[in-house]
This record gives sequence, structure tokens and C-alpha cells, in this order.
Amino acid sequence: MHIGYFLAIILLQASLRPCQKTKGPNGCTPGALPRGTYGVNCTYGDETVRHGKIKGRLPPSCLGLYCWNGTLTPIRCQIPKPRSISGETYVRPNETWPRCCYWRRQCPYVE
Repeated sequence: MHIGYFLAIILLQASLRPCQKTKGPNGCTPGALPRGTYGVNCTYGDETVRHGKIKGRLPPSCLGLYCWNGTLTPIRCQIPKPRSISGETYVRPNETWPRCCYWRRQCPYVE
């Protein structure tokens, strides 16, 4: 009984070897995509965002711009404004994304 399983495995391996040597469907060797269809940069106004990178924007927009193969995806801030408990005010810092997403408590100046 065990010899039958052993022979079946050998026959299966022998039959799969020619499949492993073929070049794929239609005899084509799989490889990289055609030139110009991968790694396309994005533009946003007069700015260029490189493929696979994130570029931060300054407030008031405070966006992260993610580029993938020519498609630009905006990343918005997900942090809501904190509730004021004692009358303090919260402002966003004048920095690029993602630092502009955080809130800072603005202290009143005493003169």
C-alpha cells in the first residue's frame, strides 16, 4: 500500500517538471511592466510628488499627498479639536503635515 503512494508521488513530480520549465502563458517570460507604466510621479498644482512618496502641505490645507503610479491620494488629519474645559483655545501649529495635524493649547499672554 505504501509503495503505491510512493509511486504516485514520483509520477506526480515527474509530470510537474515540464510545467516548471515553461515560460508562462503564451510562451512569454514574466517580467517587469512596460516602461512608463510603473513609477509615474504625480503633480498637485505646481508641486511634484514622487511615486511611492508622501509630501506634506502647510496649513491651512494641512494635507499629506501620497502618490502611487500617477494617482494622488490626499491624507487628511484625523485628530479632532480637543474640547475646551477652562476656556483655553487650541490651534494647529504652522508646520507641514503630519505635524500640523496636532493641536496645541494657546496660552493667553499676561502683560
